[in-house]
Amino acid sequence: MLYFKSSITVFVTVAFLLLMNGNCYGQNYSSRISIYGNSIDEKPYSTSEIGAILKGQKSRWKNGNSVLIILRFTQDEQTQYMAQQIYNKSVQAVRKYWLGLVFSGRSSAPLFAESNEEVLDLLKKNKGAIAVFVDYKGKIPTEFKVEITNPD
Repeated sequence: MLYFKSSITVFVTVAFLLLMNGNCYGQNYSSRISIYGNSIDEKPYSTSEIGAILKGQKSRWKNGNSVLIILRFTQDEQTQYMAQQIYNKSVQAVRKYWLGLVFSGRSSAPLFAESNEEVLDLLKKNKGAIAVFVDYKGKIPTEFKVEITNPD
């Protein structure tokens, strides 16, 4: 009987860890965050490549097109969540981060939007754009999906 109980405990623990890993596999960000792009490669990107793009460290896609970052940036909980998850910073620190990159000439400024709908509109209008959505329940065209694999 003791063997049976310990086997169940091990099975439940392993199942829980696999489920948690499965939730993070696609983007290595929380399930609240979705990342979409317009006219980027059909090729998958690693989480670290997407992170480098979103942090202004890479300015070109694999196909050579320029990257345009679009972020919903207001003083709400969703923006705070995005800033913490992607940049590991506060909203104010992310603003300072981007100001530093732009004024030092290391990157172009992202486009900032007030709502998810505005982010989607900018994404549709700009080829090479990448956008971050937090808790967005609206419909996004399937061709904007960015395939993200585990980190390399």
